[in-house]
Amino acid sequence: MHNPIRPLLCAAILTFSLGPAFAGPDTEISKVKYYHLEKDPPSVGGVRIADPMISFERMHHLYGAVSRKEQIARTGHYYAVKWKAGESARAQGVTLRFEYRQLKTGDAVKTKDIEVSNIKRKNVTKFSVIGNEYRDDGRVTAWRASLVQEGNVVASTQSFLWD
Repeated sequence: MHNPIRPLLCAAILTFSLGPAFAGPDTEISKVKYYHLEKDPPSVGGVRIADPMISFERMHHLYGAVSRKEQIARTGHYYAVKWKAGESARAQGVTLRFEYRQLKTGDAVKTKDIEVSNIKRKNVTKFSVIGNEYRDDGRVTAWRASLVQEGNVVASTQSFLWD
């Protein structure tokens, strides 16, 4: 006679036995903060925006850039990926992968990986597309951020235009 509970029990045991091998449900990317630093200060209809909250972000990214050439080298896209790590991710380490497409490169996908070893419960990892890369290939048109552990994607988020 066939026991309908047995397959469910086997599936449950398999799920719980494989659970700790990867980062688990408590590992997630919670937010991606984006900033586009343009060559000239932000303006509306040719009038500069005087709001200190808006100008602070620009000044933060330009800190230490004295000459106009240094300032132009910092123009581009800045991303701060906020993520949470479960116990397995904190113990084994993860790689944060940032994939993106740019205006002049079409569908070609570029990738930046950062291996993170000193992991806390809440983390922020920063990526930037600036300088020659930004000037030569243009604006970032779509992106995806992924947490990778032992070759497996355990968490991911993406921009609206990512396929």
